[in-house]
Amino acid sequence: GDMAKKKEEEEKTTLENEQDSVTFLNETYVTSMSKLRKLLNVPEVVLPTSIDVEKKDQAIVNEWNVNAITPSMKKVLVEILSRIDVRDLIKAHSFFATLDALNMDEQNDEDAFCQQFVKQCKYNNMEDIPNDLNLLFAEIGWKFNFNVLRAICSISLLFHRNKAYHDNIAWFGADEKKQILTDPEAVLKRIYSQFVLQHIRSEN
Repeated sequence: GDMAKKKEEEEKTTLENEQDSVTFLNETYVTSMSKLRKLLNVPEVVLPTSIDVEKKDQAIVNEWNVNAITPSMKKVLVEILSRIDVRDLIKAHSFFATLDALNMDEQNDEDAFCQQFVKQCKYNNMEDIPNDLNLLFAEIGWKFNFNVLRAICSISLLFHRNKAYHDNIAWFGADEKKQILTDPEAVLKRIYSQFVLQHIRSEN
């Protein structure tokens, strides 16, 4: 009985010592930090909430001039677009435009139709088609817009993987809206807010 009582008293004393140590360390830390703040005049740091960050980001996006095109941007666009072979697009557009013009449903003679198609289709031979974006734009009747090109290039860099492309296509290339063509500025602002600012923040 005496041994058990002695062991219980030792355990109680050990626990009290541990609690005293924790209290002492806490008081020492608080006191030292208080003295350090007084000595160095360290300001209290208030971490921003997610709402604060969103408001700040939105303010930055609102101030960002999406229509400002710098020489460096043009160089990047040239570097990207010069690597694209658009001859397939030109040929495909010419193919379907000719089909629409000839209206195959009204043709009775298949051979005559094929001959007429080959004769009227502007771009049949790939070797005769220049790899020229200006030609592609002229064929599809698209009015040149730098921001459309910027949006296209940005999307191709961000979502070069098929899954990522399809996971995000709803906000930049939905079939009924075609945002990347009709409102490239909105697409660029979303990219700036969602990807560029996050990257800048992580770098800092």
